[in-house]
Amino acid sequence: MPQALALGIDYNLFWELTPYKLKPFLKAEKLKIKRQNEMYWILGQYVYDAVSVAVYNNFRDKKHRPQKYIEEPLQLFELEKWEEEQKAERERQKAIAFFNNLEQNFRRKEVT
Repeated sequence: MPQALALGIDYNLFWELTPYKLKPFLKAEKLKIKRQNEMYWILGQYVYDAVSVAVYNNFRDKKHRPQKYIEEPLQLFELEKWEEEQKAERERQKAIAFFNNLEQNFRRKEVT
């Protein structure tokens, strides 16, 4: 019975259940623990990235550029089609801005 209570089964419900009917509660608890474990693993990835960036930037040679922490969350699921299109459009706009800036710098140097 203590295990059933630990699974969140109500005291009165426990007495109405058979061992067979307890199995879904146990399976749900295992799934909950698995999900929690995966969330902790993902959290570990974020901490790892943050510490790596901090250590690299602290000990880097001044000739190298500092690293940045990731700008977007880790992608855990496949993107929806509209999300992929949005992301591709943002990347196109960044590329256009980069090349426009490059062209302006080139023209300024041509003039001088």
